[in-house]
Amino acid sequence: MDKYYVSTKIDGNICFVNKDSTGISIVSHNNNSFKRPELEKECSEILKNKCGLFVGEIYFHDESKRTRSYDLKREIGNNKSDIRIALFDIISFENKDYKENDWSEKKKILSDNFKSTGKVYFLSETELSSRKEIEEIFNKTIVESNEEGLVVRGENGPVFKIKEYHSFDMAILGYVNGYTNNFSLMKEVLVGVMTEENKFLITGVVANGFDIEQREKLSKDFEKIKVDSDSIIVSGAKIPFTMVKPIHVVEIESTDIINSTSDGFIKKYSINFKDKYSFEQKTNSVSLTTPVYTRFRDDKKVNLNDIGINQITRVIEIPEEENDT
Repeated sequence: MDKYYVSTKIDGNICFVNKDSTGISIVSHNNNSFKRPELEKECSEILKNKCGLFVGEIYFHDESKRTRSYDLKREIGNNKSDIRIALFDIISFENKDYKENDWSEKKKILSDNFKSTGKVYFLSETELSSRKEIEEIFNKTIVESNEEGLVVRGENGPVFKIKEYHSFDMAILGYVNGYTNNFSLMKEVLVGVMTEENKFLITGVVANGFDIEQREKLSKDFEKIKVDSDSIIVSGAKIPFTMVKPIHVVEIESTDIINSTSDGFIKKYSINFKDKYSFEQKTNSVSLTTPVYTRFRDDKKVNLNDIGINQITRVIEIPEEENDT
């Protein structure tokens, strides 16, 4: 019988807790230090003379709401904030390296050393024996409790994440041709949401979900509604987008939506449309993870009610711009 170990996905930043003869360090994937002395002290008290390299998710804890990575970014510098680490893996312990399929042994080490009562703890799992049970816990955890997702670990690996799809209605703002190097076929579209009348925030590029007939037809249709722009946005293929009148609304699905990376908040152009596009400076925006076109929404109009930014902010915060002082 198959065994699956399921835990709630925490939305923070991955971190590495290293304990060696010189002490404790807690760093990000690019080796930036998370300066949290209280967490270092707790790890030191737990491990004492033991050494190891552990993997976890560092996050801001608020009992009243789900975890969000942008909350961590905002609160990590506040010494009074409740920052915690949920450990979920071991790279090495007491001079022994561990592989992915050594989970039973790794789990025992984590559970024996890191109790659920501390700020640094082992992320508890539920053992399941069928995919039907995974579906049931998904509905309870994600749909009913509004958590971000599940992490499912097979008994001998692999590890995978299960998350709910997000759906948004957005305006098509531009396009490029060149699908499979055929420049009679539309390759991808530039999309955005409306922030105020005639003003759009670019949210991303969508290349997947269109069939060949659609790509051929859309290339011709978009050619008829192309407009001028005072700036250029270049696609991933290094081809400038041809901007079009914002008259088409499409439904886009994505597996995730983020507002920041390890480099800071995601910024994209805010643009105005009146006969042509005029670009403002880049502002805080979002990125869609694996966005896919699903359909044209002929029942929707290009207005704040149908394609407004509130679709985004009900899922994730777009932080306000900080004014220079």
